[in-house]
Amino acid sequence: MVALSVLTFGVYSLGFSGPLLFDDLPNLASNSSLRFDGTVADAWRVAALSSNAGITGRPLPMFSFAANSFVSGDISAYGLKLTNTVTHVSIAWLVFFLSRQLLRIHPRPLDDSRLGLMALASATIWLLHPLHVSTVLYAVQRMAQLSTFFVLLGLLVFVRYRQQWASQGANLGEVLAALLWLGIITTLAVFSKENGILLPLLALVIELIFFKGRWAGKTFLPNKIVVNLILVLAAIAFLGVCFYVSDFILAGYTTREFTLQERVLTQLRVLWNYLGWFFLLDVSAMGFQHDDIPLSRGLLDPLTTALSLAAWVMVLLAGCFYRRRFPLLIFAVLFYLVGHSMESGVLALEMVYEHRNYLPTVGFCILAGAGIVGAASRFNVNQWVPIVCVSAVLLALMLVRVSTWSDNERLSFVNLENHPNSPRTNFLYAENLWQKHHLALTSSVDEEQAKERLIIVRYYFQKTLELDSRNLAALIMLYHVDAQYFPKLGEKEDWLGKLEILLSDRILQSSDYNAIDALVVCVAEGGCEVDHGRMMSIFELLEKRYPTSLPLLSSYYIYVQSRGASDEELEEICKKALQIDPESRGFLAKLLSLRIRQGDVGAMYEVVSHWMAADTARRDVLRLKALFST
Repeated sequence: MVALSVLTFGVYSLGFSGPLLFDDLPNLASNSSLRFDGTVADAWRVAALSSNAGITGRPLPMFSFAANSFVSGDISAYGLKLTNTVTHVSIAWLVFFLSRQLLRIHPRPLDDSRLGLMALASATIWLLHPLHVSTVLYAVQRMAQLSTFFVLLGLLVFVRYRQQWASQGANLGEVLAALLWLGIITTLAVFSKENGILLPLLALVIELIFFKGRWAGKTFLPNKIVVNLILVLAAIAFLGVCFYVSDFILAGYTTREFTLQERVLTQLRVLWNYLGWFFLLDVSAMGFQHDDIPLSRGLLDPLTTALSLAAWVMVLLAGCFYRRRFPLLIFAVLFYLVGHSMESGVLALEMVYEHRNYLPTVGFCILAGAGIVGAASRFNVNQWVPIVCVSAVLLALMLVRVSTWSDNERLSFVNLENHPNSPRTNFLYAENLWQKHHLALTSSVDEEQAKERLIIVRYYFQKTLELDSRNLAALIMLYHVDAQYFPKLGEKEDWLGKLEILLSDRILQSSDYNAIDALVVCVAEGGCEVDHGRMMSIFELLEKRYPTSLPLLSSYYIYVQSRGASDEELEEICKKALQIDPESRGFLAKLLSLRIRQGDVGAMYEVVSHWMAADTARRDVLRLKALFST
């Protein structure tokens, strides 16, 4: 394991120079709270609370990002990805120890001489698997990493306690001590990422398959019944939520262009896709974006939805039927499904992401590790041979993916080659070329080369729109490109007219607000000539559909400010936003800037007082202190 850990670190180090991407930017690169000298103790608290991700804000990974910033002196992609790799290797050691403990208590006795090799094979598969590269080198996914770390640590603690109870029993104090430790570790997992709450359910899976209610050397039937009952009730509760959902869950779908039913049905297929990537090792199927996977509109649309459901039912039935003969199979399946139950369930999350497999695949790694060593022993093959062969294949594929993630341009190009029908992949490739074009403008550039690049940019933005006719960002970027470089094409296409039609019924996504901001900036800087009346009609349309949207109000503020709006007009926008959300930090900052410019000290203190009352977590206390110290 030591040699493998060093080798893994060496391979991943090739990707440390890779860029910060997507969610890295707002959470890390643009997060001013992470930039501090570390000498003020409260700055660490502010940094830990500086994310709005999830319900908890995920303070543990945010604190670790702050530590990276403190050590590096800034938010450095190199430092972030180095730390992620260290975390990945640490988790692999937990996989090794957990698999060895589980194989030791395997319901069907295994040869002790093989346990270490089986555990090594399991940890090796998890450590080197190319599917995990996008988790390790996508800096912000340390949230998923730390959650996985604490879940596996909690399971290891559970197994160690439970082994003792199975043979010797325990008094009430010992049981309470174990529950306290598990409670603390579960809390740490949840404050890393919310799916850490699955730790107790995964512990029940281990209890069901490996311990089966054993207590003090005997099988205690009530224990077994209770565990089975809890898992059955959990499954019933999950199905119940699918059919009768709360307003909280339904509210999430108001910002999605798919329904709850479509998401749940699609996940039946997606979960098989994940397993295909895991077992078939097809790196060409892997990638950052997977929006080329079509939605399941119904059980028979496409037919593979019904087939996927039938396959899951058959696998579960087969696992239950052969649970005595192949206990690791049903363990791996249950671990996988429980591990995915939150992010592949009813919550209105994006459909597909590779990092969601980081924890759930642990069960299949243990199954595969035990399987290859056991098969070698059965056929009288040196047991090291399959481990070395599997390691070599995984290492080569991991190297391919790491090299892809080491450069932004290469990543976008390879993703495009592997997923030519993905709208997002086409858009991101075009966007990367667009940014490269603007960087080239700062130096001497061949006009013919620049024109060719712009034609390619336009082609891929247009292809994005062809693949997804409701892609707002592509529509706006096409208008932007044509307005600046191809005005005759822009007149022919009437991108603004198409934009107005789309805005009349499209459910705005988070990325759409960024696209609207890009349009506003383009107009404000003079790159896009849009009649003021037409821009106002667009904002009126958006306000009518989304009267309480703060991002749209922020875009409107930027627009009217660029048009020379008076302080009174800007103040009215701020007050309107604060009526919608009195705790809006963005608009409190805007209003405070207005008061400072006006030189109205009393009004300035009034805004600060309001701000401090709204900022109950004291996230902005250092920012306000700095304001008054200048």
